[in-house]
Amino acid sequence: HEVVKRFANLKPAAKDFRIFWDNVYCVHDLYPEEAEPLPDILSLCEQAGSPDLVYEFCSTSKAAFPGAGISGVAASAANLIELRRVWKFATIGPDKLNQLRQARFFRNTAGLKAHMARHADLLRPKFERVEAILKEDLARSGAGSWTEPKGGYFISFNTLPGCAARTVELCKKAGVKFTPAGATWPCGRDPEDRNIRLPPATPAWRRSNRRFGCSRSVCVWLPWSHWHPCRWAARTWKVSALRKWYHPHGQMSEAFRNSVFLTLSGGFQDAYTYIGRGKVFANAQTGNIVLLATNLCEGNFERVGHYLVPLLAFVAGVLFAEAIHERFHRMEKLHWRQLVLTIEILLLVAVGFVPQSMNLLANALVSFVCAMQVQTFRKVRGNVCSTTMCIGNLRSGTQYLYDWLKYRDPAVLSRALQYFGTIVLFGAGAAAGSLMTMRFGMWVIWVSSALLSVSFLLMFWKTDEKELQAVGRKLERELCTVEEKAEQKLEHLEEKHR
Repeated sequence: HEVVKRFANLKPAAKDFRIFWDNVYCVHDLYPEEAEPLPDILSLCEQAGSPDLVYEFCSTSKAAFPGAGISGVAASAANLIELRRVWKFATIGPDKLNQLRQARFFRNTAGLKAHMARHADLLRPKFERVEAILKEDLARSGAGSWTEPKGGYFISFNTLPGCAARTVELCKKAGVKFTPAGATWPCGRDPEDRNIRLPPATPAWRRSNRRFGCSRSVCVWLPWSHWHPCRWAARTWKVSALRKWYHPHGQMSEAFRNSVFLTLSGGFQDAYTYIGRGKVFANAQTGNIVLLATNLCEGNFERVGHYLVPLLAFVAGVLFAEAIHERFHRMEKLHWRQLVLTIEILLLVAVGFVPQSMNLLANALVSFVCAMQVQTFRKVRGNVCSTTMCIGNLRSGTQYLYDWLKYRDPAVLSRALQYFGTIVLFGAGAAAGSLMTMRFGMWVIWVSSALLSVSFLLMFWKTDEKELQAVGRKLERELCTVEEKAEQKLEHLEEKHR
């Protein structure tokens, strides 16, 4: 209450200074019967002689569905006039149908409170479970502190200085992903690298214990132990518990080894169509658009189709891949991405039989295949990456290289090398495609089919368990290193004490 009064009594030097008061959690109480409403800041501002100081916002977004609620703003009469003046150019009007839906669903204040009480019944056990785990694992260690909120959706956790980013990194490797460390600070820059937001609402209630108990305690202990090596009691049994919790699942569609064959195939296809099929790009549709526009301007209308048809085939390939994803994404025995690869392989085999007199058909088929691959395989090791073109990879790799030169973070350098390695692989595939097309003719596109076949087979290899074991071994090595350093430090202190 005191903080609200201090805000209301501010006397800023600038006359147009305004506070945007986000009161979105005003009804999001975990214990509604114990809720203590905050003082009305607008009334306090008016009492302090600054009625225009605050714009107060609220919404039903998290009360209904995220992004599907309606919002409201409360302000002084002068501020509302100014808002209407600005907003009449920014929007044609509110979504009245959604307003009607909200009014019919919540009905009145009592209906809203009853709905939020049901929210509280769902969220309260998750918050209590996470708080209990934090107390059990970390309360006596001094490795961190945390809030015990009575509402909202997050627990604010503070590590020891300099440990938050490393804690989030280790949690991500263990399979638990949080918002970036310092997300609550302006521009996301926590000067002490301490703060992490924990979202108890995210995991299912039955999994909260395993998620936070196994992975988080290990990941908090490790950087904390480095920070203070005299306290080294992190236990390796937690790593074993983490392995038992994390069940293998999914495909290796984002693994780098899988992207090697996809990228080689992508470069091979581009060189094949350019060298052997009338200098048309299968993958680089930007080049096709430039050549299309150039031929239009020069009046070479007979060449327009050579570039227009691959463009349309590319669009069709994206639509087709997305339709497969929507229709077959729940397949169990065969991953939907493997279904896409099967179609790609068959189409490229068919291209090998298309004579040069039908290059337009061959180019359309290869562009269709490329589009399906672009739409289906978008990431490598969690990073957005293309296996059929280079401009995005070059931009991302250069950006990470700049960040590494600035911050010297090995993880950033690894990402940069991943992007540049993908570019090198694409170039190698293009070089192989050029040489083999000139030497052996049209059937060499089957080499691209063979590369995709390897990728298809690799996706039967469920790698999550092996990757998790690798993470576990790495955590164990770090624990051993921490213990060794701690023992050395303790021996040094004992010797110094004697």
